[in-house]
Amino acid sequence: MITLYWNHCERNLLALFCDTFNLVPRIGWIIAHDMGDVSMCSKIQGQLEFFEKSANKQISARLYRATEVYDACRLNRNALTHFTIDPKPDSTFSFVRTKGIKYEPREFPSSLSELRRVAIEVQALSMYLWKLHKAISTFQKPNAEPLPPLLGVPELLVKPPRQTHGGQASQLRQRQPKGQKKESAAKRRQDAIDRAAQKDRKDG
Repeated sequence: MITLYWNHCERNLLALFCDTFNLVPRIGWIIAHDMGDVSMCSKIQGQLEFFEKSANKQISARLYRATEVYDACRLNRNALTHFTIDPKPDSTFSFVRTKGIKYEPREFPSSLSELRRVAIEVQALSMYLWKLHKAISTFQKPNAEPLPPLLGVPELLVKPPRQTHGGQASQLRQRQPKGQKKESAAKRRQDAIDRAAQKDRKDG
């Protein structure tokens, strides 16, 4: 089920890529064919910085959230596709994910309930992307499809390593004079998402 609906997610992400850059499907396919879904999501997010200035804010918020949910589902799908079994001394085993040349297995939940959760989330994403594409492609038309409500970002099976405070990023923040911090693009997008969520609750 995960594989079946993931194929649908990839096709619908391409449709949203075409929507974002106003490309006909054939041209969008040629441009994005060797790009990969991670790069496609990144380029959609980058374009939204300009897209927000002229397009409907509700669309921008949903496109950005769609890429966030897509990335979380992608990571969960990859964990269940490229896992390794780690045997235990008591003859049991666990599912682990390994990345890079160092063998540093990271165990993740692999119960039937967790597998079903990921499958349902991937299915929900595939339908969400399709509904969002239909809404954008019919925007401001007499038969316009309604925008779907914001989708929640799924929990990751393999948690990212805990970030430590300090380092170069922290030093750069300390050097920045007070009162001169510019609002980041990420914060602007999050504000747009929050406003969209508030409007959804009000309309609902």
